[in-house]
Amino acid sequence: MGLLQQDLAALAGVHRNTMRTHPESPKLQAALRDLMRVLSATMEVQPDAERAFFLIKNQPIPEFRHKTIWQLLQEGRTEDAISYLESITSGFVG
Repeated sequence: MGLLQQDLAALAGVHRNTMRTHPESPKLQAALRDLMRVLSATMEVQPDAERAFFLIKNQPIPEFRHKTIWQLLQEGRTEDAISYLESITSGFVG
């Protein structure tokens, strides 16, 4: 996804060294699970992995005040992001 170690650490709310020294950290593992869930939902909308990554990091969503999916993840709004992606997949937006 082109993410830096410090980006993932910030998403998880852990120190960047935790990625290397304590990859089993519950906070880190929970954040990575959420990221994978969102990636899976995004791949339902956009099967091309490169475009899916771009969508997560860069595509503003008007329904969320033009925030990206990545920003929603940073705010702890994983379920909102997944619900939105599922609504797109089923043909309903908003």
